[in-house]
Amino acid sequence: KILFALLSGIPYALLLFLFHQWSRLGSDYHWTYFVFQGLFFGLFFSLIFPWVMKKWGAKLAQGIRPILQEGEAIVDKFPANMWRGKEGVGGLLFFTDRALLFTPHKLNIQGGQSRIPYANIANWEDVKTLRLLDNGLNIETVQGETLRFITDDRAAVKDRLLEKVRPQQATSL
Repeated sequence: KILFALLSGIPYALLLFLFHQWSRLGSDYHWTYFVFQGLFFGLFFSLIFPWVMKKWGAKLAQGIRPILQEGEAIVDKFPANMWRGKEGVGGLLFFTDRALLFTPHKLNIQGGQSRIPYANIANWEDVKTLRLLDNGLNIETVQGETLRFITDDRAAVKDRLLEKVRPQQATSL
């Protein structure tokens, strides 16, 4: 968290300083002003923002109800984002006894549930989000489509995929 605070606060303070120098708005500020702004920004986005998102995210997730087929049962669920174009759509990734479902929460621009039957999943691979964070997962379908997900519990999602997809693939051979 300290590293994230520094990696977000220092560039913010530098950009603020450069913008101020370029625009020459108002009176000149002492360099400590920009250091304080950078520290505040870094600490806010590394400590307070994740806490708020965890608290409100749990409330958002309570309202997510997947559309299930008759007799279908939910086995597990994980908070996740699914990339749809340039939007990271937030929601829940559901494992049912038949398929992988992604159901977005209400605060997204793009809605609608995505359903991937286990028999349609060809492969999956770890990816880095923004080339920095080890929390991305690409799922490839037998139709050649690649679905991009972000989840904080990637290892558990992959374990569940192994449990659900590999037996499907073995029975179809």
